[in-house]
Amino acid sequence: MNRNIQPEIKPIERLTICNPESMTMANGIELKYIKTNDTEMVKMDFMFKGGQWTQEVPLQSYYAFKQLKEGTRSFNGEDIAERLDYYGATIETYSNMSYSVVSLLCLRKYLEHIIPILQSILWEPTYNQDKLSIALTQGKAAYAASMQSVGTRCKQLFYKSLYGEGHPMAQYPSLQDYDTLTPETLRRFRDKNISSDNCKIFLTGMYDDNIIKIVTDAFGEKHWGGNGGKFTGYHSFTVAQPKQSRFSVQMDNMTVQSAIKVGRLFPERNHKDFTTLNIMSTILGGYFGSRLMSNIRETKGYTYDISSAIYQSPQNTTFVISTETPNEYTECVIEEIHKEMLRLCKEPVSDEELANVKNYLSGHICRNCETGFNTSAMLMRLDVTARTTDDVVRDFETMKQITPEDIMRCASSYLSRESMTECIAGYF
Repeated sequence: MNRNIQPEIKPIERLTICNPESMTMANGIELKYIKTNDTEMVKMDFMFKGGQWTQEVPLQSYYAFKQLKEGTRSFNGEDIAERLDYYGATIETYSNMSYSVVSLLCLRKYLEHIIPILQSILWEPTYNQDKLSIALTQGKAAYAASMQSVGTRCKQLFYKSLYGEGHPMAQYPSLQDYDTLTPETLRRFRDKNISSDNCKIFLTGMYDDNIIKIVTDAFGEKHWGGNGGKFTGYHSFTVAQPKQSRFSVQMDNMTVQSAIKVGRLFPERNHKDFTTLNIMSTILGGYFGSRLMSNIRETKGYTYDISSAIYQSPQNTTFVISTETPNEYTECVIEEIHKEMLRLCKEPVSDEELANVKNYLSGHICRNCETGFNTSAMLMRLDVTARTTDDVVRDFETMKQITPEDIMRCASSYLSRESMTECIAGYF
């Protein structure tokens, strides 16, 4: 091999995704499993529909899952930590806008020893007041510090301006929320959302029939958890249309940079335009060689980083361009952002640039499903929008057919300056 010669770049012609095997256990839980023979590890993801979108008050879903490992009727928090450490296992929890997950990663030979801990965490958390108070004190201090950041203030302003105060996407905690959250509030969320009625299990790694039996015996025989019943869907919320195009928040005079967000609502994930919109967003600011990076960072030197992205929620998606820049460049950056969006409306993308972006996105799709663990995470994201791996393959085939004219059409429909909401946090 001559390492002075760059390997030939070849586009990905065909996408193949390993579909999981699936079974429905006696208590109704769907178990999906993907076998990988290159590791002695197994990973179990317990997915529950419900997160910020379904919570009653701010912080409820986050701490309902975060506190699961802090003590149960059978194990205190120290016992859980010591046992997991002894077996070299980890249990992670997280809760986002649409769903929440309890995830176990361990050596396959130790799974049976860790099952009782996992059962206790899911079935009988105590939500101890002392443990919760410590966590809330730490969270409150971190939140107070983050509120001095222009990035945090701008993000909150953007979503509140775009969606309206009462919308889940705009629901941010206050310092008072850290003082009023109680164990009973967390129990209500747990009783409604953490149960076998509202659960799917994704098993990946080097499993065999014995591992499957251990899982089904432990979690598939009887009902467990709360009594919230089957998940019936995400409630629709009214989006309050922004009353103006620009919003700002003034920081103190020690602030040397301003945070900027420019964006709008986009259609939901299954919309016919979404694949084209994703390519358009990537061309604009979705990778290091994007137009915003080339112009505003490389040529103008206004900022270190600038990006555009499309974020998913149960009701729609949000397109947002984000950056931070010295205060004196704020207006220049906003004007350059709109110039780049206008260029996409007026000038066709070159075949070379479009091919580069398609190759970049193809690689990103492949990374999402290159291992069983990655595929499991992708399957959970797909589940939220009732999509399958077949839809991913169809999107991949659609992406290959998209033309510069398709990009111009979508840009003209979605990137007008009048449709954008601009938010700034800084000293001006």
